[in-house]
Amino acid sequence: MVRKPKIKTSNGFIKIQDVSLKTKSSHLAFTNLNGSLSLKKNDAAFSNLTGSILSSQFKADGIIKNIIPFLLFEKEQLVIETDFRSKSVSLNEIMGSETTANSEEAIPLNFPDNINFNLKSHIGELNYEKFTASNLKGIITYQNKKLSAKKITFKANKGSYILNSEMEQTNINSFFWTLDGTATNIDINNFFSEFNDFGQKFLTHENIKGKTTVQLGLATVIDGYMNIDMNRLYSEANFSIKKGELIDQAALLDIADYFESNKIVKTVVDTKLLKKKIKHSQVCKP
Repeated sequence: MVRKPKIKTSNGFIKIQDVSLKTKSSHLAFTNLNGSLSLKKNDAAFSNLTGSILSSQFKADGIIKNIIPFLLFEKEQLVIETDFRSKSVSLNEIMGSETTANSEEAIPLNFPDNINFNLKSHIGELNYEKFTASNLKGIITYQNKKLSAKKITFKANKGSYILNSEMEQTNINSFFWTLDGTATNIDINNFFSEFNDFGQKFLTHENIKGKTTVQLGLATVIDGYMNIDMNRLYSEANFSIKKGELIDQAALLDIADYFESNKIVKTVVDTKLLKKKIKHSQVCKP
């Protein structure tokens, strides 16, 4: 058995210039790191550290704990506490859902074993597929393969959000995800469009307009490609709609067609007017 040498003390000042860092257990790559570290024992303090996580550029101030053993020895834990700022972040890349230049398949998400962090974040714009959030603020922590976000606020879908969320990796290709929060005065059409109509065709962004406020609670299991297990999806929502409209909704149009074909109904109902109203109807007054 080879014993790991112990570090009794380390002090000094390190200047970082165009440094890259990648761990074996994760697809994440930190590149173009520039700044300075002030060492004290096994830890390092830093200010105005700049760099990129894949293509997302950032600036940060904070403390990196256990950095010397992490860099020198295997199976050491790295702990980062920082104020994190970025103009733009691609969640597709960070979550591993984008294809790489050398592969036709997406890289499955896999949480690292040896990195823990506590981020006070401010992100100008965050993108995930077609969804875009702006002015995102909140506390994001990661420890023991569990990613937590608390009191996250941002603007999206022409309204505002406040959310809490946790995602824990339970197996190689399995994650347990919970979400609760409130979306205030968001545009329903834009909301459905950016989330690809939630994978259904009964009611799409082409069929609905209006503003809504939603209180949502959700728990589900997802795989490493962010696919939801629909058999293990549990959710509860309360919502209100202002100036709501249904447009060309197929189920309602089928009812109107049936009424129009029914001779008895046609004697007491103006079916042509009914079909016109159903084709584009106001479902909730302001």
